[in-house]
Amino acid sequence: MSQKRLLENIFSLGVLQFANYALPLLLLPYLAHTLGVEKLGLLAFSISLMQLFTVLVDYGFNLSAARQASILRNDSTTLNQLFAAITALRIAFATAGLFILYILVQTIPRLHTDANLYFASYSLVIGNALFPLWLFQGLERIKLASLIQIGTKLVAFLSTFLLVEGPNDVVLAALLQTSTNLVAALISLPLVPTAIGVTRIAAPKLEHMRRQLKDGWDIFLSSAAINLYTSSNILILGALTNPSTAGIYHVAEKTVRAVQYLFEPINQAVFPYMSKLAQDNPQAALDFNDKLLKWAGAVSFLACISLAITAPWLVPLLFSPDFSESIQLIQAMAPLPFIIVISNIIGKQKLLTFGFNQEFSRIILRGAGLNFAIFPLMAHFFGALGAAFANVVTETIIAILFVLKSRKTHFPTR
Repeated sequence: MSQKRLLENIFSLGVLQFANYALPLLLLPYLAHTLGVEKLGLLAFSISLMQLFTVLVDYGFNLSAARQASILRNDSTTLNQLFAAITALRIAFATAGLFILYILVQTIPRLHTDANLYFASYSLVIGNALFPLWLFQGLERIKLASLIQIGTKLVAFLSTFLLVEGPNDVVLAALLQTSTNLVAALISLPLVPTAIGVTRIAAPKLEHMRRQLKDGWDIFLSSAAINLYTSSNILILGALTNPSTAGIYHVAEKTVRAVQYLFEPINQAVFPYMSKLAQDNPQAALDFNDKLLKWAGAVSFLACISLAITAPWLVPLLFSPDFSESIQLIQAMAPLPFIIVISNIIGKQKLLTFGFNQEFSRIILRGAGLNFAIFPLMAHFFGALGAAFANVVTETIIAILFVLKSRKTHFPTR
């Protein structure tokens, strides 16, 4: 991949990232006013629960399968088999998840009360299972995938303003928020044979599916740990407190994560570039990583300072007075974008691209274990503010462990 193509992919992913996170953030004030604190908290709880199911569906394929697709782009037969195996596995996982959700809704009274909300939100999981973003990334056709996703998200964004009018529309709000990838999948799947270079998709084979499960295992563990402790935090807080507290925390976390996700296009686009460079010219890959660490680290640090300073002005401007407590939470979590950028550049872009999958996974698992140990305690005794500090402590420890591991690791230079 040339640096020109790298920049094009960063731009395309940047526009997509804007649609993924800036549009929901722009929509958040309207939902806060329209749904109210309690219903917004319930919506956030539902979507967070669905994100746990997407962990199972993704299985790390967004990294492992994208890397294979990049390598196999000129071998249409093998690429066809790869697509069939990955898609079959993701559909199987989504089906199993729906069965699990049905059992949970039937056995847990709190979930049963809002069963329609949770089943509507499950479209998020089905959409993630069917939309082949990993394939478009591997084939460097990010523009096409981005255009499709952005179009569906804009339609959902405008439809929410037109159709969601009050607290009773929370199920409709959930459906509009979570169904965009499902619609994008229905549009993009007919384009897959042409993108691969075949006339029809091959039937999945068990041996290929087993191989993909094995190849993606280490990445799945780390991806699952990351998603579990980030997505479950609001679930834990909601269970230990109340929907209103969860709603206030949700607003603060969404605001901080929006800043963090501004750097995600760089993270996604650089990974295949670094993977190839690490094989062809390891020293050049290490030099590139050092430069990326300096520049992205400096920019993200300034972004964190700006976020902390502008929070008292930003929250009253965007949200109702009911969310004034979110100001303190945003300021407490303001360091997260800088911390996570450092973690991604050293962990994913360096350790993973040089093949240290198990080492990467172990650090993430330790961080997840730490989060599950301290988050419930901090949330129980100190509420939303304690939850915010627990979040920052977890990410800081993970970043420190990545830095220490990187310094102790001998990376090849040729």
